[in-house]
Amino acid sequence: MVAVDPIKVAPAQRELPGAWHGKADLPMHCNPIEGDLYAEHKVQRLVLNLVVDERQRPWSVEEIGRAIAGKHSTVEIRDALAQLRVIGLIHEAGEVVFASQAAAHIDRLEMLSI
Repeated sequence: MVAVDPIKVAPAQRELPGAWHGKADLPMHCNPIEGDLYAEHKVQRLVLNLVVDERQRPWSVEEIGRAIAGKHSTVEIRDALAQLRVIGLIHEAGEVVFASQAAAHIDRLEMLSI
């Protein structure tokens, strides 16, 4: 048997070191985020369904919190409001929230659901 110099072996044939964490799978395989993302989207849908109605009335942030009380935390509700504002589905004026024209149109098309 002839000894092979590791320097002269093609890179694809070299044995590579294992992962730094020492696990067979990547760390995130044990902690998928699908559940968290689903929960986040659920809060956004609840908030959006509250503020979208044919009268386009404004809602106070406190009123939204009371309507969803017990189901989701204040932090989750505020995060949902922030996300919906950033993507343009709601507008905020101080502590008052109302649906954008885009959100109202989506509701008229019956594309919004809980």
